[in-house]
Amino acid sequence: LHVKATDSFSHDGDYKGKTRFIERVDKELVKEIVKSRAFSIIIVTADHSTPWSYKEHSGHPVPALFYGERVRKDSTTAFSEYQAMNGGIPYLKGKQILQLAKNYLKKAKLVGE
Repeated sequence: LHVKATDSFSHDGDYKGKTRFIERVDKELVKEIVKSRAFSIIIVTADHSTPWSYKEHSGHPVPALFYGERVRKDSTTAFSEYQAMNGGIPYLKGKQILQLAKNYLKKAKLVGE
């Protein structure tokens, strides 16, 4: 599921709007998905970084949050770029995110097989 509005708020330099929209997605959308249990794994990430202060895309890494029964927990308590730097997985690129997701779903080819 792609949510474009967060990117649009960043391009407008609207920190408060971006924050409110992310909170709304979390409370209304993610909460309902988790409550429904109609998933095997949830991955929350971004396709690129768009800092509101830049008003454009940047090369900064983006955080990735994995949620599911088989996902190993770490000590982070919030979802942010700063928390992600201290999380249980390093910054990942697209193919690495998919590989880790396949691993959690028991669909990955293991190294050495």
